[in-house]
Amino acid sequence: MLANHWGPEREVVIKREPNTSLGISIVGGKMDLQNSGSDVESAILGIFIKKVIPNSPAGMSGDLQVANIILGGFQEGKKYIFIKN
Repeated sequence: MLANHWGPEREVVIKREPNTSLGISIVGGKMDLQNSGSDVESAILGIFIKKVIPNSPAGMSGDLQVANIILGGFQEGKKYIFIKN
């Protein structure tokens, strides 16, 4: 179902200086979806990008956008985000 509303999964790598913000605000919650060509409504739970701060590492990368769903990330020694957009 996610593929109908977002593109394929992709890995985004954002480089930032130590002790600085990545430049995104996130929110967890439920997003109501309506399947195209159907009257059936569905919802997904997830972590979504609420805001991308201009001139931040995330904003300057151009790879993250409001409403992207975050699928994972932030491993020790690496800063990455898997998203659907």
